[in-house]
Amino acid sequence: MLHKTEGVYDCAPILNYDVSVDARFEDQLEEYLRGIALSAPHLAVLDASPEQIEEFKAILASACKRIIAERPDQTRH
Repeated sequence: MLHKTEGVYDCAPILNYDVSVDARFEDQLEEYLRGIALSAPHLAVLDASPEQIEEFKAILASACKRIIAERPDQTRH
């Protein structure tokens, strides 16, 4: 949902149920980040520049490995 006057894009990605429930933590994290990445093209409506959108995509692309490396104690099931 877009709230342009407040500069907010509320992203609620639809995730793969099986991955969310049964997969390894890393796969769950990648699925979650994939869902968030789907919002990238919509950021232009909030006046994000093409460079900012690319930076957002790059952050998401590297996030899983960084989270795993920096938080090895993260709860997993």
